[in-house]
Amino acid sequence: MDGDSCRAMVIENPLRIILTNYPEGKVEERDAPNHPLEPTKGTHKVPFSRIVYIDKSDFQETDSKDYYGLAPNKDVHLKYAYNIKCTKVERNPDGSISHLLATVDFKSENKPPGKLTWVAEPRPGQDPLRIELRQYENLFISKEPMKAKEQRNLKDWIEDLNPHSLSCINALADPSIAKCKIGDRFQFERMGYYVCDSDSTPGKLVFNRTCKLKSSKAK
Repeated sequence: MDGDSCRAMVIENPLRIILTNYPEGKVEERDAPNHPLEPTKGTHKVPFSRIVYIDKSDFQETDSKDYYGLAPNKDVHLKYAYNIKCTKVERNPDGSISHLLATVDFKSENKPPGKLTWVAEPRPGQDPLRIELRQYENLFISKEPMKAKEQRNLKDWIEDLNPHSLSCINALADPSIAKCKIGDRFQFERMGYYVCDSDSTPGKLVFNRTCKLKSSKAK
């Protein structure tokens, strides 16, 4: 796979969904474009099954007119797959959300405005590909650390270091990137641009964020 041109679906903060009317044991392969604006770059396969994951930010229990994510009794479209409707919210003993139950609309004739990225179990009972994301922010809090030392009466410019300049996140990914090589570059949909880091091993792929998606659009 050409990492320079390929997109992939990755879920940072996964929320599990059981598709109650999807056949148990069935796994189908869906076509996802390597580049949405350049069909000549082809497609890659992503598995779709009874267990899918969306990002927690794409679900809320109270729906609203300006919200396009999933909510109880609401239809959304899973990109490159089907429409689904949330039918029930399952909870942990402490009241937090454990997982969702939903149904699949296999015809998917209507076009809901919400279109969500997702990752599915590649085989029944097998977790999706797990990867590490290294999210980089500005190294310093101020644009000019030396001036900040004087303006904020800091003892040393090191005190202006941003404590959140790096965060490491365990995420789920579609298996199209499983065989990527160090240095391969990807756009993770709705997230940004990433490169496969030299710390990657066959059992744990590591990706460094090189550009946020919003930043790249603004540029």
